Amino acid sequence: MIEIKNFSEKFNDIKLVNLHAFKDVRGDFSKLYTSKLFKNTLPKIDEVYFSTSPKNTIRGIHFQHEPEQLLKLITCVSGEITDVFIDLRKNSKTYGMFEALKLTGENNLGILIPEGFGHGYSVLSDSATVLYCQSGNYDAALESGINPLSIEVDWGTESPIISQKDKSYKNFDSTDGEFLI
Repeated sequence: MIEIKNFSEKFNDIKLVNLHAFKDVRGDFSKLYTSKLFKNTLPKIDEVYFSTSPKNTIRGIHFQHEPEQLLKLITCVSGEITDVFIDLRKNSKTYGMFEALKLTGENNLGILIPEGFGHGYSVLSDSATVLYCQSGNYDAALESGINPLSIEVDWGTESPIISQKDKSYKNFDSTDGEFLI
């Protein structure tokens, strides 16, 4: 049975999802989503993505401005990642604060990140495959990001592999209105 619980008292809008997993001699079978359980937290899924990346890759930190902010459900299908989220909501008491957690292909965890948060992850294992579902549609005109190395999080990488686009994003500064969404 899938279980949804608060990530922490500090970030009670972030949800940790224990996925339903079944293992036998044939392998693994997991349920990531059921509309009945997610009807209040993720009532619809508009896009589904997966990526496979080598060790030391950092993807993000990405977010999308209104009117197409995104709610995301993320899980690591294989390998191990450090998943990072940062609160970018204008009137939030946790604005600019962030957390990280490990998601693996073995721990059957997912994280539900609401609208108004930036998101990224780094690959800790030789490679990792990450699956994420999101409400809303990607819109390049509304997309933005934060240089991932500008927040003091332990990405767990020795020599980070970061896209030129992600490197070109501004460093995070909580006083800069650009990051308020």
